[in-house]
Amino acid sequence: MFSLRLLIPIIAGMTLFPSIAHAQRAELRGSVFDSSGGILPGATVTIRHEGTGVERVVVTDDQGGFRVPALQPGPYAVDSELQGFGKDARRLVLTVGQVADLKIALTVGALSETVQVVGTSPVEIETTKSDLSAVINQEQLAELPVLNRGFAGLAQLLPGGGPARTGDSRFGINTAFGGTNVRSMYSMQIDGGIMDHPIYGFAIVNVSQDAVQEFRVLRNQFDAEYSRAGTAVVNVVTRSGTNELHGQGSYFGRDDKLNAKNAFARTKPAFDSARVSGTLGGPILRSKAFFFGALEYSRQNSVRIIALPSTNPFAGQFNGVYPNGNRSKLGQAKVDYTANSQHAITTRYLYANDDIIEDYSLAENTALDFNDVSVSWNWTLGSAMLNNVVVQYLDQDTQRFQLSPDSQVIRPSFTSGRSPNLPQGFPRRRYTVNDTFFWSPGRHAVKVGLRMAYEDLSYNADYYGAGVWQFNTDRPYARTDPTTWPTKFTIGSGPATRNYRNTEWGFFGQDDIRLGNLTVNLGLRYDFDTNLRSNELIAALIANPQFAGLGNLVKADRGNDLNNIQPRFGFAWDARGDGRTVLRGGYGLYSGRNRPWFNIRGDVVSNQFTAEVTNQDLLQYYPDQTAALGG
Repeated sequence: MFSLRLLIPIIAGMTLFPSIAHAQRAELRGSVFDSSGGILPGATVTIRHEGTGVERVVVTDDQGGFRVPALQPGPYAVDSELQGFGKDARRLVLTVGQVADLKIALTVGALSETVQVVGTSPVEIETTKSDLSAVINQEQLAELPVLNRGFAGLAQLLPGGGPARTGDSRFGINTAFGGTNVRSMYSMQIDGGIMDHPIYGFAIVNVSQDAVQEFRVLRNQFDAEYSRAGTAVVNVVTRSGTNELHGQGSYFGRDDKLNAKNAFARTKPAFDSARVSGTLGGPILRSKAFFFGALEYSRQNSVRIIALPSTNPFAGQFNGVYPNGNRSKLGQAKVDYTANSQHAITTRYLYANDDIIEDYSLAENTALDFNDVSVSWNWTLGSAMLNNVVVQYLDQDTQRFQLSPDSQVIRPSFTSGRSPNLPQGFPRRRYTVNDTFFWSPGRHAVKVGLRMAYEDLSYNADYYGAGVWQFNTDRPYARTDPTTWPTKFTIGSGPATRNYRNTEWGFFGQDDIRLGNLTVNLGLRYDFDTNLRSNELIAALIANPQFAGLGNLVKADRGNDLNNIQPRFGFAWDARGDGRTVLRGGYGLYSGRNRPWFNIRGDVVSNQFTAEVTNQDLLQYYPDQTAALGG
């Protein structure tokens, strides 16, 4: 059972270090030279976010270099100065997950003299990282058309991206990378918190597109900070307030007056949709505290058309036009507070409530509820060391069900009734602590960190509770005609709740070493799960007399998978030293994440049962289940 005693020493150990935000932020590195190319130690570099006015001040080291990690993505003014030299002032835009590199040349002169470098576009080419990535920025999110306003669909525009399988898009648009599905080797992070679902594998939570500032997709090769993914990591950052009060509202709608008649319908089926959203952000205390909030409501009314051939004996009973649709409510609240140059706190809350509604009794309905709270405490000390602690709590429930209460009836031409595996529910709670420590000694840009995530997952299953009747004929049942009787009846143990608990641990170290125009990226990562192989469950099954002989096939203690050592190596060579031509390469080992679906499904199957009746003397009593069981 999860205990706070586990968290206390972890948090206590982390808060001994200074702190600042990590992967969901941006990083600025650079070097300051004189006009002859000589290094300038001791230069003061001031980085100011133009939206919030929040400043970070660093001093160049003995190599003339500086590093400012964990910057909020957005537009920045960068001022560099040193006694006896003129001041350099420039503007740039940093994007999520970016590591930008500046080369700043100061000319001899008075501080009152300023060289203004014109240009506000993002630093297009990263010269210090070996990974391949691309960004969808706020302008693209606002201007590009996206069906159903699912922001993740825009990732299909990036290299390597493509539509996910139809079954993986039931909860919204998903993007697959590297030719794989999104259930195992793909991970989505929102503000640094991992959102992947333990059952389906991919993130099934949605965020209002108007509340997303931007997102970056890292493909195939990424440094040791990222884990439990192989083909892609989608890194999303939500919007924050600024010194200006700003809001927006939007409405998207479609009406059935614009629809054509379906070829299988006698009349034009109904269809309409509407999506209303609004955001508001601004200052609480100017240049210190900011708020941002977003709300969105969407609905879609459509129909499901069942058109069995007229020769099908069940066409008259089930053919028709059945209303269906979906409803979605999304919310976000965020507060950023910078107490001083050392301390900052960010609190963010996400809410989602989604319903997929079907009036057709055999279709599947889905209800999703999601709440997520994330708190980060940022503390910086000097120019060389920074650390970040983030605590996240996630509460999510996924329910699947049908409206039909009837037993399932399987016939050659049609299957009716309730699926033997429905209803299903997957309530879960997840507690996560992340820590990343930054250190910049000389030519090195070091970061080390750990992640602990405790998952408490339940499976509310109904295992063949309604029963299944199987026939080998479409003719109606008649007690007087044995050829119309069912050939088999299956009944199960019915409703039950099983639980799976697991703690994920991850540790990493990364060092980016600058050697002139060459940057070498060295990383090492280690991950393991404490309950990967469900040892307690297996031991209990072996000890159960009902599973006599199981010990001949599997051991009670199967150990654990503890060899997930993942070295990462890469390089980036700025061939001409001007940031225009960069050669990259790399190698790494990556461990995919475990989907607890396999663990908890094994628990359900092992601890529930079915009974099958094939005796015709009993099956003649259809649909009386008690009589069919000999009662």
